[in-house]
Amino acid sequence: MDRFPLPEFMPTGFLPRLEGSAQAAGRTASGLMPAASFSAGPYWSVEGTFSLRTDALQLFWQAWEGRLDGGATPVIVPFLVSRYRPAGAAPILTGFSDGTRWSDGTRWSQPGALTVTVAGDAVLGAAVVDVVVSGGSLTPGQVFGIDHAVEGKRSYRIIRQQALDDGGSRLTIRPLLRGDIASGLALNFNDPACVMTLAASQARDFAFEDRGDRAWPQVRAAFIEHFDAPDLEV
Repeated sequence: MDRFPLPEFMPTGFLPRLEGSAQAAGRTASGLMPAASFSAGPYWSVEGTFSLRTDALQLFWQAWEGRLDGGATPVIVPFLVSRYRPAGAAPILTGFSDGTRWSDGTRWSQPGALTVTVAGDAVLGAAVVDVVVSGGSLTPGQVFGIDHAVEGKRSYRIIRQQALDDGGSRLTIRPLLRGDIASGLALNFNDPACVMTLAASQARDFAFEDRGDRAWPQVRAAFIEHFDAPDLEV
């Protein structure tokens, strides 16, 4: 599955949001509006703006818009949450011991100090995951990714963290697990992402920004989490 090159479009916005976790039942005579959680909880959405400031970037978007098929084709969308990720989650760029680099000036990366490992099997629909954290600490609100065997890349937000007697942590998460996970799995706090589709209502919002003697297209795009349609027997 293709990975949508979101950072290359220099986007504004696009912080992931959880949508649709409750359904209102209508306002009561006292003026209250009760709501209840439903189904598997919320789903992810991201929305923001691209300013396509070069001809090359405009063509790049138009090519990708075609590949997205107006929302028919799912892609992997990275979540731009690096400012909120735990310390130690990002890879470390390094060179040789004497400070030199490869001949082209590049360095190589090695994993950051933080590791977060699942401490017990958890099943589809689970709301809690037990983990062992080393090399750092976690904070509710942070987002991590899991590459599920069937469902592909999905992301989860920590909404509560509880210390366990064995030194581990119990994370309450949203959305609920999209697939089973096994003990020993490493959670990805460096580069969470999600299988999503372009929201059709946003697919062709193509306006122009005026910058003095220069104008360029501005695209507002929205993506929503993708789920395969269930197989129905006739």
